[in-house]
Amino acid sequence: HTAANGGEARGAGDRTLLNAKARQFAEFSDALLNQTLVAAQTLAAQRLQDHKLPEQMKPVILIATMTPAGKLTDLSIEQHSGFGPVDRILIEACKQGLWAMNPPQAALAGDGMFRMRFEGVIGNYSYDVQGNYRYVTNVSLALM
Repeated sequence: HTAANGGEARGAGDRTLLNAKARQFAEFSDALLNQTLVAAQTLAAQRLQDHKLPEQMKPVILIATMTPAGKLTDLSIEQHSGFGPVDRILIEACKQGLWAMNPPQAALAGDGMFRMRFEGVIGNYSYDVQGNYRYVTNVSLALM
């Protein structure tokens, strides 16, 4: 029902590069964030089903490891949001979005893997007269 308004169902969103290394490899970092943001927005629209979210949620903070070939191998939770459905959406969004074709080898961490700190927040954005909620999703990335 929410797709009827021309894709607006996804709601608002923003991407932030958290450190100098992420900004140095901005094309790589932005691609990861864009893929993850689209996945998170799609999952939020599907799974939250127009429910109002709790107001005071913390950012979900995940540490991701990718192989030199750009395949996600590990995802660990450093901080939960305080609301399980949002945690699950952002974890799934990272599984779908954190991958790369031909990632820049100069961005590898000292152990020869790509290491990233991902932060995600989903919040209430707006709702219409029928009580259908739209969400704002913000994702951030640091390369370690």
